[in-house]
Amino acid sequence: VEQKNSFLKSLPSIVMCKPLETKLDQRESNSLPKLIKKTKSFELKIPINYSEIYHPYFKNKIDHHIPCLFIQHNHSREIIIFFHSNAEDISCITPICNAFSCCLEKNIIAMEFSGYSYHSGKLGSENIKKDSIALIYFLTKVLDFELKNIIVIGRSIGSGPAIFLSSLYTFNSVIVISGFLSIKQIVADRFGLLKFFVNKYFDNEKAIQGNLNKILFIHGKNDEIINYQHSQMLHGYSIEKSKLVLFDDMKHNRFDFMKCVIYPIINFLDEIKTDGNPNDNSKNNFSIINSLFKCRYPISFTEIPPQL
Repeated sequence: VEQKNSFLKSLPSIVMCKPLETKLDQRESNSLPKLIKKTKSFELKIPINYSEIYHPYFKNKIDHHIPCLFIQHNHSREIIIFFHSNAEDISCITPICNAFSCCLEKNIIAMEFSGYSYHSGKLGSENIKKDSIALIYFLTKVLDFELKNIIVIGRSIGSGPAIFLSSLYTFNSVIVISGFLSIKQIVADRFGLLKFFVNKYFDNEKAIQGNLNKILFIHGKNDEIINYQHSQMLHGYSIEKSKLVLFDDMKHNRFDFMKCVIYPIINFLDEIKTDGNPNDNSKNNFSIINSLFKCRYPISFTEIPPQL
């Protein structure tokens, strides 16, 4: 209770930004269900004092904000953490997060990476890892979400923090889309000897070996950025706890969103339910989420493009 009260007192430092204006690519938008109309989406900044979090990654006191995009689904007690790809930031993923929330019928929060767009921190995998731990702390200690009601999704470079967290916590599930072994291996695949000039930025090959979760790997055989064999190898390291789905016609940034992403995720979550891990029906506390915005800032809406 004291933690929640102290958090609510820090509300002046939580900033409501203007609604994000962006549209899905026409090819992607045409594949989404017509039932998606409009959802509330907020962009908030989470004040985090790392000194309050007991974890080996936090050796020094760091105090900064983590920009996040949050979309609430009123009928869900589960939340998705979405880590975006390298060529994105939270200013352009509102439609895709809306699609995840509506199609999977869950709340969703997307964290900005350190050094990207709104985030004032320095670029680096270690900083992104620290922020991802801080986000878990925020969701579990402040917003009262249980780990078993959290689904982590990471695409492309977002597979780095997703797999990293999968080695620290036991979630409902983890979804990796177009994942990689390491940035160094991607460079090795494409440029050969240049790999010796690159550090192992996000060493997923090592992190996956400590995996605590059931993971779904989705990859396209036609991926021109990250070879699908990366996902095959990651799957091999955790074959007892993971599932691999490959698509012949899926590229890195061009694919049928429903066929290649939503349907495999829905099927995977159904398998988890029948595998003795049903979704929890306990009641999560959304009052704090509502208090961040109720009577404090004007509610702004971000609409899915009309063609949906």
